Amino acid sequence: IGEAHLQLERPAFSFGFRNDVKAIRKRLQKSVEAGEARLAKLREQAGEAIRKKGGAVDELTIKYETHRRPLSTAIRKRVKQIEDLIASVEDATRSLEYRQKLDGLLHSETFREEYFYVELLEDLKQTEAAVLRKLSIRAMLRRLHAVRMHPSLETRRNEIASQGLSLLESDTVKPHECASLESAVARVLKDHADVTEKTLAEERERQYVKAQIVQSLRRRRYEVVEDMEVIDFEKERDFLLRVPGQSNFLNLRFEDDGTFLYNFLISEDKTTLGIEGTRQKLSDMKSTCDEFKSMLAELAAQGLKINLARELAATEAALLQLPEKYNRRIEESNQLQTRKKTIRHKHLKT
Repeated sequence: IGEAHLQLERPAFSFGFRNDVKAIRKRLQKSVEAGEARLAKLREQAGEAIRKKGGAVDELTIKYETHRRPLSTAIRKRVKQIEDLIASVEDATRSLEYRQKLDGLLHSETFREEYFYVELLEDLKQTEAAVLRKLSIRAMLRRLHAVRMHPSLETRRNEIASQGLSLLESDTVKPHECASLESAVARVLKDHADVTEKTLAEERERQYVKAQIVQSLRRRRYEVVEDMEVIDFEKERDFLLRVPGQSNFLNLRFEDDGTFLYNFLISEDKTTLGIEGTRQKLSDMKSTCDEFKSMLAELAAQGLKINLARELAATEAALLQLPEKYNRRIEESNQLQTRKKTIRHKHLKT
């Protein structure tokens, strides 16, 4: 080569600059390796030509080797550090890949400066650190998906999981990225624990209020229409009770949000009651509802959180007929009461 002209140009700043530099470095390295491969091919061809002319190929090799500078003490130190790092890698695939990179440097005619060995050492360290961080990220994601997240936190959990998967797909994971993800996982798990505890506490309070209301009515001689010996307050939400001294019923329906509805129900068709029958039912309705409100006031005075949000006046329009769906429950409850009386009667005889 008689003359070479170089022109240096500084690249404009842009986001992702480090990735751009890394890509340029890879392209440069591949270009150098391709050039060295071509030189090796030329030497091979020259040696073959010398052999055909009867010359000694060793002379060409000796001339070439004399131009290769021996590894300096500093480079040998770096090589030892790289070899120690490779030896510490348990994954056979990565270990082989690292060894190939080191061998490439050792046999390169161009990358003969200590800088390239330092660069390789730092690159391998960063790669191994990223591997460890990715292992940590996988553990975080397993913790995240092992929890049946509260519905209010599902979207947030999915966003954090998506962030973790993006880090796993990237070439490198920076320490602050791993720390940020770990912090996000810890926060959402803590919030899940807090909201779950709050939900359980609210549910326990609702169950307690439900039990107190039904038990208070039973103490007032209201009879729960039930086909079971023991009432399961945790599962039951719809209670039907016989009003003492009447042929009427009180229906309580407890909702998930802590509210409940109560309705006064009559077993007769109100269109057949007549004037006196209607007047009597309205009187029963008023006395039953007044007694129920009085009971709620007593429970509120004891500390239970009960607020009467809305009530209807005792009018003919407010008289509701017992729905057919309760007929089977009433029949089974009657059968249960009959069995109980029969058993008590037998015990009295004995």
